[in-house]
Amino acid sequence: MRRRHRFLITIVVYIICLSPILYGLNLYAWDPIEFFRPRYTPPSMDFDIDVLEYRFIQDKLAIVIEIANIGDIDIIITDSNLSLYSSDWLWIADLEPDLPVNLPSGESRNMTIYMALDRDVLVRAVKYIISTDRYMFWVNGTIVAMVYSSKAYVPFKMALQPPSDALVLLEPRLDIEIFSVNPAEDGLYIYVNVSNPTLVDWVVERADLRLVHSNGSVIGGLSLIEAVTVEAGGYEIATLFLSYDEVGPISLIRLLVGGDLWIRGSITVRFGPASVDVDVNIPLGMLR
Repeated sequence: MRRRHRFLITIVVYIICLSPILYGLNLYAWDPIEFFRPRYTPPSMDFDIDVLEYRFIQDKLAIVIEIANIGDIDIIITDSNLSLYSSDWLWIADLEPDLPVNLPSGESRNMTIYMALDRDVLVRAVKYIISTDRYMFWVNGTIVAMVYSSKAYVPFKMALQPPSDALVLLEPRLDIEIFSVNPAEDGLYIYVNVSNPTLVDWVVERADLRLVHSNGSVIGGLSLIEAVTVEAGGYEIATLFLSYDEVGPISLIRLLVGGDLWIRGSITVRFGPASVDVDVNIPLGMLR
């Protein structure tokens, strides 16, 4: 009787021990080689990236980002090969992160990426900005991370949407005010103060302007005497000219003295190969 109980207990024990193996073999179609093949899941490497701020430092743009290490291992970012691209993958510039960055698992660190704002970079950026109404940039490339004593080359891709107050420093924009008006023997000379609040040196190379009365009537067309280069953050005086062939001197003097006049139209500004028309709508005022 005791032997029967032992036998039954032994069978139950064997069944309990063999059940997981039999179940596993069934999962692998009763292939013992596949069932006993060793398997290893390596620790993951993953990041969350957030843009914190943009700063202009002399001749560089500094982009401060926060990197969160949501992977399983501690890493140190030691090197990189990153570039800035437009939304249609026009290469803008190479980027230089401030490295190294020690990034333990489960923690976040800030990393600053620098972009030199030399003339060639500005030409490419301005060309892209004036060619589209929606600006979107991409940071793309690889970062080199030290994992224990080995190097890992990790793909890096990040969308970059600079705020409008940063982009406006590259957009074609000039502030124009009347400096003085000088009727001469051959026509009317209007001197305008052209201020440049952007980061780009703009060349005012052409004008499509008209002298217009406040009632809407066009008095005549204004031409730009010569091209003017307005440096970033600076100002220059540009000269506009209205010939007496457009309107007689007596009639023009009467208009200048008695009526509200406006200069309306556009000027063409250029930076490198990129050019664009800038709207102009400024009052000439009344001369008393």
